[in-house]
Amino acid sequence: MRKHLSVLALYIRSTARWILPLLAVTAAAEGALLSRPITPDNGSYMDLFLYSEQCHMEWACLGFFLVLMTLLCLSGTSYGSRTDYTLQRLSIRPQTAFLWQSVCYCIWITAFWALQVLLLVVCSNRFLLTTAENVGPQTLLTRLYQWDFSANLLPLACVIRWIRNILLVMALGASAAYFSWQQRKGSFGFTVILSVLLCVFAFLQTANLFLTLLGVIGALLIMAYVVIHIVNGKEEDALEALRQDTTAAAAEPPL
Repeated sequence: MRKHLSVLALYIRSTARWILPLLAVTAAAEGALLSRPITPDNGSYMDLFLYSEQCHMEWACLGFFLVLMTLLCLSGTSYGSRTDYTLQRLSIRPQTAFLWQSVCYCIWITAFWALQVLLLVVCSNRFLLTTAENVGPQTLLTRLYQWDFSANLLPLACVIRWIRNILLVMALGASAAYFSWQQRKGSFGFTVILSVLLCVFAFLQTANLFLTLLGVIGALLIMAYVVIHIVNGKEEDALEALRQDTTAAAAEPPL
């Protein structure tokens, strides 16, 4: 088990130098966007709709999300010599390495999701505190739930949307890792594009049961495709790809 945790820690360290600065920039940029003054029309918490429309958080979230997925895909296409050497020393099967790479990517995507929820709740609560009415957490959550983007981002009591969001995170993580897998073999992992499009569609559409179920089915199909191709992939091809990466890294002059 320690060997597997070492692989997960290796992937987290190799991506943290890119993802942590992105999360910091996202928090600063979206926090500034959500904190800018917006004058209510009548001093009522009903103006949260006006607030949500004027801050355009969903489009800022979309932009940073696309950057996040790009960094995750590119960070796995060309490992440094230290990462290659560690994977070879641990004698990890390529399928196992793919699994932990997917878990690592899911962790970062979940962190991005949690950051969006935190920013939305904190800044919306700050807006409501400036209104004339005395509102509590229940009022805040109720108003947020009536905004399509926040209702998809934070489903509250809607279990099917929680399931869809979790499956989307898993599909995005597996697709980004599969993109890296395919790139190291000289192919293109197109499933990451489908996963991103499905996620954007799911979070920007008007929440209803039919579209939510489509998101669930789409995420399951993408994961099934990736898993089938990884499990049924030729072992010798995967080992050869990893061996070529290791050989190329070893040929590089030391820093």
